[in-house]
Amino acid sequence: MAFLVGGLYCIGMLGIKLLWPSPMDRKDGFSFLLIEAVVMGLMYGATMAFVWPKKGLGCRLLVDDRSMTCVMNFTGIMKWHVVRKTVSAGKVRCIREIPGKLGTPGGCAVSEQTGWKAWMHGGVFISKSLPEYDELKALAESWRAPE
Repeated sequence: MAFLVGGLYCIGMLGIKLLWPSPMDRKDGFSFLLIEAVVMGLMYGATMAFVWPKKGLGCRLLVDDRSMTCVMNFTGIMKWHVVRKTVSAGKVRCIREIPGKLGTPGGCAVSEQTGWKAWMHGGVFISKSLPEYDELKALAESWRAPE
């Protein structure tokens, strides 16, 4: 994944230097710009390979009869960052399915917001890999806010 980002960085850097060249870029020529973009992309990809988290977020799902809370612990350089999202009973307004990608099981997101606010502010994620997935989703459905 990190080297894909490095490749995109390489393409973007080369495109910018070709569209808006500086006086030094004009003097160096296309072959130097190409080599510079490839080397910088590889360096960026290698750096991201060490900084990028090696595994997914460590997420704990805490459920009681009044709320659902997801506590996410980041890894890598952001390991100090902890995010808590809570959804209370009777306030659920949006439950949407999230398809699995690249070997992840997917699941559903439960939020107290609707529309773009649900996308921006997030919510509680329930993974399909949990044995209690159907029960938790049914519980979230029963907590829907009256319209």
